[in-house]
Amino acid sequence: MSDVKKPSYTKNSYRETTFSATLVVSNIENTYYIHYADNTARKILNLGDKQKIESTDLPEEIIDFLIGNQQNSIFCSSSITDYMFKAVRCNSTVTFFIFKASAEENFCPISYFNFFLDSLPLAVAHFDSEDILVYGNSKYYEFFSDERNGRVLLENISKKTDFNSKEISFEGWEKKGTRFFHVTVIPEKIRRGYICIYSDYTEIRKIRDYQEKLNIKLNETQRLESLGVLAGGIAHDFNNMLMGILGNIGLALIELPASSSGLEYLHNIETSALRLAELTKQLMAYSGKTRFLISSININSLVKEMTNLLDTGRPPDVTVNYDLCPALPNISGDASQIRQVLMNIIINAFESIKTPPGIISISTGISEYSEDFLMDTQGFAEITSGEYVFIKVRDTGEGMAKDTIEKIFDPFFTTKNSGRGLGLGSALGIVRSHKGVFKVESELGKGSTFTLLFPPSQEPENIRPQIDDISTYAGDGIILIIDDEEWVRIVVKNTLRKFGYTVLTASDGMEGIRIFATNQEKIRLVLLDMMMPGLSGRETFNELSLLEPEIPVLLTSGYSEEEAFKRFGKNSIAGFIQKPFTPINLVRAIKNILG
Repeated sequence: MSDVKKPSYTKNSYRETTFSATLVVSNIENTYYIHYADNTARKILNLGDKQKIESTDLPEEIIDFLIGNQQNSIFCSSSITDYMFKAVRCNSTVTFFIFKASAEENFCPISYFNFFLDSLPLAVAHFDSEDILVYGNSKYYEFFSDERNGRVLLENISKKTDFNSKEISFEGWEKKGTRFFHVTVIPEKIRRGYICIYSDYTEIRKIRDYQEKLNIKLNETQRLESLGVLAGGIAHDFNNMLMGILGNIGLALIELPASSSGLEYLHNIETSALRLAELTKQLMAYSGKTRFLISSININSLVKEMTNLLDTGRPPDVTVNYDLCPALPNISGDASQIRQVLMNIIINAFESIKTPPGIISISTGISEYSEDFLMDTQGFAEITSGEYVFIKVRDTGEGMAKDTIEKIFDPFFTTKNSGRGLGLGSALGIVRSHKGVFKVESELGKGSTFTLLFPPSQEPENIRPQIDDISTYAGDGIILIIDDEEWVRIVVKNTLRKFGYTVLTASDGMEGIRIFATNQEKIRLVLLDMMMPGLSGRETFNELSLLEPEIPVLLTSGYSEEEAFKRFGKNSIAGFIQKPFTPINLVRAIKNILG
């Protein structure tokens, strides 16, 4: 910048002249943004209504200051000779005060600068070498009702006591935790004190914290989705193996007479296999792709059904209290899976009470929840603010540390001596598949509270009766089975032949289409697997529909009915049966379609 003689002011000219203009500009990666410019500043600098400006839009001296590191300056412009500029910097933002200039005598009254500093959106304070406040602008007293509080804030958030040695910047919450400040401290040599510039960053900090929570939630969701893909793949293969076990047991039970001594053993094997099937449902739930046997269920009824079981299983010195909302809306879901989640949480609560007596409180209700509350929950990622049915389980146990809370939904994490079951990892998957969320609150020594939120349903509670007379399930005609698993094809073929049907089988979609094209006038129904390598179930279905739009298709999969309808459309398929299924359930489903 060229040396320009500073213009001078006379007292008379000062009286006749008032403060001219203010311009506040930020330099962000050599792009200049106007935060504030009054009409006079825009007129003097010919800025028009611009908010984003180029370096050519401003005098060279202003640009030099914007790209430099100096904290403050007084200068004149060679291109605007009737004005002088006072520049005050706060990080990348600079406030320029513009004066009328005259050439008589050097005169720059302090009242000008008091006026300028009072117009800043920043708090400015000057402390001497004894840490006594010498000056504070109006914003300083707006921020700090007690003039010493600005100095106390420095010590609280910087942990320093000496501020007159070098320029420093730091940020932190004031002691009450209501406002967040960024502070720049500049040594001042005349009084050997220091000047402080306080920026209220509270809203910026809130936005930053919100973004950090979003990133944490996104990372957690991605991690759980990866584990869900693994769990879903394991469950799919496991379901197909269980089909072989349950199918053959079911056929043996049909063949053997009621007096056979082997029936008891077969029933025991079937019971164990059905429990394994429940485990695969939990794995599928962890993948977040299933809602199982969907019905409208009442949480209060579910809790009441569990009371006898809870009374039997609770430790003798633990009391279970109930506070159930009388007018509770139903939710849509699988009652057995919600029951499994509640049992998991309550058993953990029993085990957390190491020093009896203890209390476990179970409450239900419906309440409005904001997005801020839901941001701190785990489960369905797309949940939005609104009314939700809640279930709370509160215990007076040991409680958990923060790092434990962060890990409890990890399927590979346990606080017990040895892992037992899938724990809260599978519970989270079940809740997520019901479009619900978990909220966990706990402190060491103060117990824990688990809150489950589910969207309410408008449907009444329903129970579907089943017919058990297998003699009514006999039929005739040709049925085509398209499934890539050999065990499934064998079991289904034997089952259908037992009940009078003729069976054709295909190991993939392409083979199934060829067989159907040859026999389409004779085939009464197609049993189609939803998940197959090569030509998928959906693609195979589309090709079959082109050949014969009216052919009934019974879809089968380890995924839920809802997932099947989502992929195929509710009105496009004749029915759905979830793997692993028993022979009786299969022929019942076929009979319902064919009549």
